[in-house]
Parts: sequence; structure tokens; C-alpha cells
Amino acid sequence: MSPELKNVAAVSVIFCLFGLGFGGFGGYRLWQAHDFARTAVRATGTVVGFERRTSKPYPIYEFADSEKQVHRGTSISYSSSDSYSVGSSVAILYAPEDPNVSCIGGFGHQYAMPLGFAGLGTLVFLAGIVGGIAGYKTYKT
Repeated sequence: MSPELKNVAAVSVIFCLFGLGFGGFGGYRLWQAHDFARTAVRATGTVVGFERRTSKPYPIYEFADSEKQVHRGTSISYSSSDSYSVGSSVAILYAPEDPNVSCIGGFGHQYAMPLGFAGLGTLVFLAGIVGGIAGYKTYKT
């Protein structure tokens, strides 16, 4: 095997491993989000403010659980400034055994990050495969 082909093989393997890592993480987080949404209790909450992280606003919300206890949470996803305003009603999902484990319901808040990791992982993995095949065809002797 030529040195060039060995280099191409090494880079392809690295890309594939990174792709599998990102894709696996995204798939696992997607499964967690789906499982949480399946078992969570739904409630209506209110946006009470925003937490600024890296100049992006993350909604802070309050909601009452089935026992009428008020809980406060901060979204794990940032929001564009026109998505929510203070006083807006939002759908909340919370764990029945621990209402402090909660999130704003909806695609962007539940599934966007896991799907982004899974998609990025798939692209990096495919880049490793395609690069490996192209390198093999170029440098085979």
C-alpha cells in the first residue's frame, strides 16, 4: 500500500469515527427527547423573562404542576426575539416524578439539537466513506 493511500485511509477512518460519535450522540439525545416527551406531563406555562447567554435570549418560564406547586425553568434552546415575549403562554413538558425536570414543548426546544448532531454526524461519516473511496481509486497501484 502506498504512503498516500495509507494517509487517505487514516483520514477516512478518523472522519468515520467522528461521524459515528456525533451521530451516536445525536441519536441517543433524540431517543431521550422522544422518551421524555412520551412520559412527560403537559402543562401551560408563562414566559417570565430571558437569560442572556452569548448574546442570545433563553426563555425563563414558570408553570404549576398537578399539585399547584409553581416551578421555574430556563429553556435549553435560545429563542429569536420575536418567538416569545414576557407574559407569553408556552406549552411545558415536565417529568411526573420531578417537576423541576422540564422543558418548553415543541420541535425546536426538544429535537433541533439532537437532530443537528445526528445530521452532522451522518454528513461527516459519509464524507469519510466518500473520501476513502475516492482516495482508493486515485492512489491504488
